[in-house]
Amino acid sequence: MSEASLRTVDTRYLQHDADLPTGTAAVTMSAVGQQAYEIRQPAAWDAFESAPEWERLAEAADAVCFGTLAQRSAKSRAAIQAFVRKTRANCVAIFDVNLRAPFYSRDVIVNSLEIATIVKVNEAEFAEIAPMVGLPDATTPRNLRAFARKFGLQLVCLSRGGRGSVLATPDHVVEHPGFKVEVKDTIGAGDAFTAAVAHCWVHRVGLEPTGVIANRWASWVASQPGGTPLLDDEHRHR
Repeated sequence: MSEASLRTVDTRYLQHDADLPTGTAAVTMSAVGQQAYEIRQPAAWDAFESAPEWERLAEAADAVCFGTLAQRSAKSRAAIQAFVRKTRANCVAIFDVNLRAPFYSRDVIVNSLEIATIVKVNEAEFAEIAPMVGLPDATTPRNLRAFARKFGLQLVCLSRGGRGSVLATPDHVVEHPGFKVEVKDTIGAGDAFTAAVAHCWVHRVGLEPTGVIANRWASWVASQPGGTPLLDDEHRHR
Protein backbone atom coordinates (compact mmCIF):
# COMPACT_ATOMS: atom_id res chain seq x y z
CA MET A 1 0.00 0.00 0.00
CA SER A 2 1.41 3.39 -0.96
CA GLU A 3 2.08 6.19 1.49
CA ALA A 4 -0.42 8.37 -0.38
CA SER A 5 -3.22 5.81 -0.04
CA LEU A 6 -2.61 5.45 3.69
CA ARG A 7 -3.23 9.18 4.11
CA THR A 8 -6.28 9.39 1.87
CA VAL A 9 -8.95 11.70 3.28
CA ASP A 10 -12.44 12.49 2.08
CA THR A 11 -12.22 15.81 0.22
CA ARG A 12 -15.90 16.14 -0.67
CA TYR A 13 -16.49 18.84 1.91
CA LEU A 14 -13.46 21.01 1.16
CA GLN A 15 -14.27 24.53 0.05
CA HIS A 16 -12.27 26.14 -2.75
CA ASP A 17 -11.52 29.82 -3.25
CA ALA A 18 -10.61 31.08 -6.70
CA ASP A 19 -8.85 34.20 -5.42
CA LEU A 20 -7.19 33.41 -2.09
CA PRO A 21 -4.11 31.15 -1.77
CA THR A 22 -3.90 27.96 0.24
CA GLY A 23 -2.82 28.75 3.80
CA THR A 24 0.85 28.32 4.64
CA ALA A 25 2.99 28.79 7.72
CA ALA A 26 6.73 28.95 8.27
CA VAL A 27 7.87 27.16 11.44
CA THR A 28 11.20 27.88 13.10
CA MET A 29 12.52 25.51 15.76
CA SER A 30 14.70 26.81 18.58
CA ALA A 31 17.60 24.93 20.11
CA VAL A 32 15.35 23.80 22.98
CA GLY A 33 12.61 22.55 20.67
CA GLN A 34 10.24 25.49 20.93
CA GLN A 35 8.34 26.52 17.81
CA ALA A 36 7.88 29.99 16.32
CA TYR A 37 5.29 30.48 13.60
CA GLU A 38 4.88 32.92 10.76
CA ILE A 39 1.31 32.39 9.54
CA ARG A 40 0.67 34.01 6.19
CA GLN A 41 -2.48 35.97 5.40
CA PRO A 42 -4.86 36.27 3.75
CA ALA A 43 -5.56 32.61 3.02
CA ALA A 44 -8.43 30.59 1.63
CA TRP A 45 -9.37 29.42 5.13
CA ASP A 46 -10.14 33.04 6.01
CA ALA A 47 -13.20 32.77 3.73
CA PHE A 48 -15.13 29.72 4.97
CA GLU A 49 -18.82 29.84 4.16
CA SER A 50 -21.77 28.03 5.69
CA ALA A 51 -23.26 25.72 3.10
CA PRO A 52 -25.96 23.02 2.97
CA GLU A 53 -23.39 20.24 2.63
CA TRP A 54 -21.60 21.51 5.74
CA GLU A 55 -24.89 21.49 7.65
CA ARG A 56 -25.47 17.86 6.67
CA LEU A 57 -21.92 16.96 7.68
CA ALA A 58 -22.32 18.69 11.05
CA GLU A 59 -25.54 16.82 11.77
CA ALA A 60 -23.81 13.48 11.06
CA ALA A 61 -20.52 14.15 12.86
CA ASP A 62 -19.46 12.11 15.89
CA ALA A 63 -16.65 14.55 16.67
CA VAL A 64 -15.44 17.94 15.50
CA CYS A 65 -12.26 19.83 16.38
CA PHE A 66 -11.92 23.59 15.96
CA GLY A 67 -9.48 26.23 17.11
CA THR A 68 -8.87 29.93 17.45
CA LEU A 69 -6.56 30.45 14.50
CA ALA A 70 -9.08 29.51 11.82
CA GLN A 71 -11.48 32.03 13.38
CA ARG A 72 -9.23 35.04 12.80
CA SER A 73 -11.61 36.40 10.11
CA ALA A 74 -15.23 37.24 10.92
CA LYS A 75 -16.48 35.26 7.94
CA SER A 76 -14.73 32.03 8.87
CA ARG A 77 -15.54 32.51 12.53
CA ALA A 78 -19.26 32.70 11.78
CA ALA A 79 -19.10 29.58 9.58
CA ILE A 80 -17.12 27.54 12.13
CA GLN A 81 -19.32 28.45 15.06
CA ALA A 82 -22.46 27.77 13.01
CA PHE A 83 -21.05 24.33 12.11
CA VAL A 84 -20.38 23.43 15.75
CA ARG A 85 -23.82 24.62 16.86
CA LYS A 86 -25.40 22.45 14.17
CA THR A 87 -23.89 19.24 15.58
CA ARG A 88 -25.90 16.78 17.62
CA ALA A 89 -26.01 17.06 21.40
CA ASN A 90 -23.82 13.96 21.80
CA CYS A 91 -21.19 15.11 19.28
CA VAL A 92 -17.72 15.54 20.79
CA ALA A 93 -16.85 19.19 20.14
CA ILE A 94 -13.17 19.81 20.89
CA PHE A 95 -11.89 23.36 21.17
CA ASP A 96 -8.13 23.33 20.58
CA VAL A 97 -6.88 26.58 22.10
CA ASN A 98 -4.12 27.18 19.53
CA LEU A 99 -3.16 30.74 20.42
CA ARG A 100 -1.13 32.37 17.66
CA ALA A 101 -0.64 36.09 18.27
CA PRO A 102 -2.16 38.33 17.09
CA PHE A 103 -4.90 36.07 15.70
CA TYR A 104 -7.21 35.70 18.69
CA SER A 105 -9.33 37.71 21.10
CA ARG A 106 -11.21 37.20 24.35
CA ASP A 107 -14.54 37.09 22.51
CA VAL A 108 -13.37 34.31 20.18
CA ILE A 109 -12.06 32.30 23.13
CA VAL A 110 -15.17 32.71 25.28
CA ASN A 111 -17.58 32.02 22.42
CA SER A 112 -15.62 28.87 21.56
CA LEU A 113 -15.59 27.67 25.16
CA GLU A 114 -19.35 28.09 25.33
CA ILE A 115 -19.99 25.73 22.40
CA ALA A 116 -17.32 23.13 23.20
CA THR A 117 -17.66 19.91 25.17
CA ILE A 118 -13.88 19.32 25.47
CA VAL A 119 -11.03 21.83 25.61
CA LYS A 120 -7.42 21.03 24.79
CA VAL A 121 -4.91 23.60 26.07
CA ASN A 122 -1.24 23.75 27.02
CA GLU A 123 0.16 25.32 30.17
CA ALA A 124 1.07 28.67 28.60
CA GLU A 125 -2.33 28.95 26.93
CA PHE A 126 -4.20 28.14 30.14
CA ALA A 127 -2.18 30.78 32.00
CA GLU A 128 -3.34 33.33 29.42
CA ILE A 129 -7.00 32.43 29.02
CA ALA A 130 -7.93 31.59 32.62
CA PRO A 131 -7.66 35.21 33.82
CA MET A 132 -9.75 36.26 30.79
CA VAL A 133 -12.68 34.31 32.27
CA GLY A 134 -12.08 35.23 35.90
CA LEU A 135 -10.20 32.13 37.04
CA PRO A 136 -6.70 31.65 38.54
CA ASP A 137 -3.96 30.94 36.02
CA ALA A 138 -2.27 28.13 37.99
CA THR A 139 -2.79 24.72 36.39
CA THR A 140 -3.81 22.95 39.59
CA PRO A 141 -6.39 20.14 39.62
CA ARG A 142 -8.78 22.41 41.50
CA ASN A 143 -8.49 25.18 38.91
CA LEU A 144 -8.89 22.79 35.99
CA ARG A 145 -12.05 21.34 37.54
CA ALA A 146 -13.37 24.87 38.14
CA PHE A 147 -12.65 25.72 34.50
CA ALA A 148 -14.61 22.66 33.36
CA ARG A 149 -17.56 23.53 35.61
CA LYS A 150 -17.64 27.18 34.57
CA PHE A 151 -18.25 26.30 30.92
CA GLY A 152 -20.09 23.02 31.34
CA LEU A 153 -17.22 21.08 29.79
CA GLN A 154 -17.03 17.31 29.91
CA LEU A 155 -13.23 17.37 29.84
CA VAL A 156 -10.25 19.73 30.01
CA CYS A 157 -7.05 18.34 28.47
CA LEU A 158 -3.90 20.09 29.65
CA SER A 159 -0.79 19.14 27.69
CA ARG A 160 2.58 19.60 29.41
CA GLY A 161 5.00 18.72 26.61
CA GLY A 162 7.60 16.23 27.75
CA ARG A 163 5.96 16.06 31.19
CA GLY A 164 2.79 14.44 29.93
CA SER A 165 -0.72 15.70 30.54
CA VAL A 166 -3.59 16.29 32.92
CA LEU A 167 -7.16 15.27 32.07
CA ALA A 168 -9.83 16.93 34.21
CA THR A 169 -13.58 16.47 34.35
CA PRO A 170 -15.70 18.62 36.68
CA ASP A 171 -15.21 15.98 39.38
CA HIS A 172 -12.09 13.97 38.61
CA VAL A 173 -8.47 14.53 37.55
CA VAL A 174 -5.99 12.08 36.02
CA GLU A 175 -2.33 12.90 35.43
CA HIS A 176 0.09 11.07 33.14
CA PRO A 177 3.86 11.66 33.16
CA GLY A 178 4.26 11.07 29.42
CA PHE A 179 6.56 8.65 27.63
CA LYS A 180 10.28 9.28 27.31
CA VAL A 181 11.37 9.32 23.67
CA GLU A 182 14.15 10.78 21.59
CA VAL A 183 12.44 13.86 20.17
CA LYS A 184 12.92 14.39 16.45
CA ASP A 185 10.17 16.93 15.71
CA THR A 186 7.38 18.11 18.02
CA ILE A 187 5.19 19.45 15.21
CA GLY A 188 1.99 17.41 15.07
CA ALA A 189 2.38 15.88 18.54
CA GLY A 190 -0.35 18.05 20.01
CA ASP A 191 -2.71 17.18 17.17
CA ALA A 192 -1.98 13.47 17.69
CA PHE A 193 -2.84 13.90 21.36
CA THR A 194 -6.12 15.62 20.48
CA ALA A 195 -7.05 13.00 17.89
CA ALA A 196 -6.46 10.21 20.40
CA VAL A 197 -8.62 11.98 22.99
CA ALA A 198 -11.40 12.39 20.41
CA HIS A 199 -11.27 8.70 19.50
CA CYS A 200 -11.31 7.64 23.14
CA TRP A 201 -14.14 9.96 24.10
CA VAL A 202 -16.35 8.86 21.20
CA HIS A 203 -15.79 5.23 22.19
CA ARG A 204 -16.29 5.92 25.92
CA VAL A 205 -12.82 4.85 26.97
CA GLY A 206 -12.11 5.61 30.63
CA LEU A 207 -10.18 8.68 31.74
CA GLU A 208 -7.00 6.87 32.79
CA PRO A 209 -6.58 4.77 29.61
CA THR A 210 -7.38 7.87 27.56
CA GLY A 211 -4.40 9.60 29.17
CA VAL A 212 -2.16 6.65 28.36
CA ILE A 213 -3.28 6.39 24.73
CA ALA A 214 -3.14 10.13 24.04
CA ASN A 215 0.36 10.47 25.53
CA ARG A 216 1.61 7.39 23.71
CA TRP A 217 0.55 8.74 20.31
CA ALA A 218 1.82 12.24 21.00
CA SER A 219 5.20 10.93 22.07
CA TRP A 220 5.45 8.65 19.03
CA VAL A 221 4.76 11.55 16.64
CA ALA A 222 7.37 13.65 18.47
CA SER A 223 9.87 10.85 17.95
CA GLN A 224 9.37 10.94 14.17
CA PRO A 225 10.36 13.60 11.62
CA GLY A 226 7.45 15.54 10.13
CA GLY A 227 4.01 16.39 11.46
CA THR A 228 2.21 13.41 9.88
CA PRO A 229 4.62 10.45 10.03
CA LEU A 230 3.65 7.28 8.20
CA LEU A 231 2.50 4.48 10.48
CA ASP A 232 4.41 1.22 10.35
CA ASP A 233 2.68 -2.14 10.91
CA GLU A 234 3.52 -2.14 14.62
CA HIS A 235 1.81 1.18 15.35
CA ARG A 236 -1.05 0.77 12.88
CA HIS A 237 -2.47 -2.17 14.83
CA ARG A 238 -2.03 -0.84 18.37
